[in-house]
Amino acid sequence: MKITSLYPIYLAEASLVDADVDALKMVGFEEKHHFTDIDGTDVHVLRTSSDTRIDVFANNKITDKPGLYGLRVNVDNLDEFIEFTTSIGFKKNSEIEVTDTNRSVYMESASGLKVWFIEHIK
Repeated sequence: MKITSLYPIYLAEASLVDADVDALKMVGFEEKHHFTDIDGTDVHVLRTSSDTRIDVFANNKITDKPGLYGLRVNVDNLDEFIEFTTSIGFKKNSEIEVTDTNRSVYMESASGLKVWFIEHIK
C-alpha cells in the first residue's frame, strides 16, 4: 500500500471555472485532462513543466465555498486504502467509481479533510 502522488484540489465557482483555469495557464500550468465526473463535477487537471499539479473542480451542487477543497491522492491499491482509512475514522462520501482508466472514491476524515483516492488501472 503506497501513495504514488498527491495533488491539491481547488474548488471553483461553476460560473468562474474557465477564468480560474485560464489564470493558472497564464502562470505556467498546462491543462492535461478535462472531463465531467459521473456526479456532474467538471474536472480540470493541470500541471507545470516541473510537474507541479493541481485539480480544479466545479459543480453547482457542491455547496462549499471556493478555495482549497481537498486532496487527490493516487494510490497503488484502492481497496487497501479504503480499509485502512476507514479503520482510522474516514467515511466514504461516494461509492467506488470505475472508469476505463481508474477506480476512485471520495472520502472524508473525522476532521473534515476531503480526499479523492484514485487507483489507476491503465
